[in-house]
Amino acid sequence: MSQISRCTDGFDIREVEITSDETPRNFRRLARQVSGENFDVPHDSRILFGFLKKTRNMNKPLQVAELAFQPANMKLSEPGINFDSDFYHQIQFLFVKGDYQGCGYGTALVEKAIDLCMWHDSSRPIRVQAAHTAVRFFEKQGFKQTGDRIDCIYSGSNLFRKLYNMEKQQD
Repeated sequence: MSQISRCTDGFDIREVEITSDETPRNFRRLARQVSGENFDVPHDSRILFGFLKKTRNMNKPLQVAELAFQPANMKLSEPGINFDSDFYHQIQFLFVKGDYQGCGYGTALVEKAIDLCMWHDSSRPIRVQAAHTAVRFFEKQGFKQTGDRIDCIYSGSNLFRKLYNMEKQQD
């Protein structure tokens, strides 16, 4: 079942279960359009797709954004030593098509993911390893940098060569 949230500007957010090969294929397609690279849906992730509603010019909704996230593993009582420990809620990927960036669609997806994570446990922070081009975006969402920049020498994409650990603690 997909849960649907409707934004007032004609933007629909759908939580999509991975029940077939189509969901990972759609995820990879948009990730490639935005970043130039193929990225797979991380294991045990939940996926939010963002669509613009049908209009007279479009015969079906247009996917313009996506977010992969993972709520904290509530079976873990202590965090691991890694920043991306399953003890914490994680935003793993956020992609918004270039022509639609700055329209609030990424913000809507992040807010929805945070709401879903906080429903599981509001005491644990949500974390993201942000690309250098996304740091300001996540700061506007209330995330704070923790630690130094990470240089990823094995990243095939320039987009992810410099990552920043960021965290948002809920009140």
